[in-house]
Amino acid sequence: MKIKGSDFATFLDVSYLFLSLSFSFTEKASYLIDLAHFIAKNKFLYMVTIFEIK
Repeated sequence: MKIKGSDFATFLDVSYLFLSLSFSFTEKASYLIDLAHFIAKNKFLYMVTIFEIK
C-alpha cells in the first residue's frame, strides 16, 4: 500500500491533536474523542484509497 507522505503527516498531526485533547477532556466526553478518532482514521483510509485509485 502506497501512502503519500503529506497525507500520512496530516494523519499523524490529527492523531496528536486528538491525543492532546483527550487529556483536557473529562471522562464524560471521552466518547467524543473515540468518535473523532474513528472519523480521522476513516478519512486517512479514504485518502489512501483515493491515492491507490489514481
